[in-house]
Amino acid sequence: MSIRIAGNTMIPALQALSAKGYKLSLWYIRCEDEGLIPQYDAEKDSRSFSATSPEKSGLV
Repeated sequence: MSIRIAGNTMIPALQALSAKGYKLSLWYIRCEDEGLIPQYDAEKDSRSFSATSPEKSGLV
């Protein structure tokens, strides 16, 4: 199964990660050119993954 990035895939991606038992975090990086850039982290069993969207995490 994979979820591609589209306007309606963020919530299903977050739900899938949560259902798999990942602890989810959202934080932002300030960039002068682009403003605030979201960073999504997923952590489970001492493994952590980070991406700019839940769909890009590769865990879904």
